[in-house]
Amino acid sequence: MATANNPNTFRGFLELLETATRRDQLYWESTPDDTEFRAPISGGHVWFARYPEVPPGVFSPDATPGRFTITLVGFDNKVLERFYALNPEDVIEAARFFGVVRRKVQNLDHSYDTMLNDLGQKANLPQ
Repeated sequence: MATANNPNTFRGFLELLETATRRDQLYWESTPDDTEFRAPISGGHVWFARYPEVPPGVFSPDATPGRFTITLVGFDNKVLERFYALNPEDVIEAARFFGVVRRKVQNLDHSYDTMLNDLGQKANLPQ
């Protein structure tokens, strides 16, 4: 298994991104595509994306998350490197981290907590 000591693999980059995100050292941004997020880093951006896998010519908005990519893009918009989640373990870890980034960018944790608190209060109301 690759580790952060070997960032030349999908898992290695994923671990670097997770650590930097957990330490609030990466500022993830939304993009026009809700399946992609980017974070500025020295020399460019790192993009993290999820693409649904569907048969060619078929559109399915609820397709199972399939392909995850990490892409390093320079400020000149040149793709420097792209890594793919190729095995089931990488896909599982990528899906988990994608959820973390999505909640962070869209501030969903706050909304989720607010809704849970409201439902908790409503459930405790006397009938």
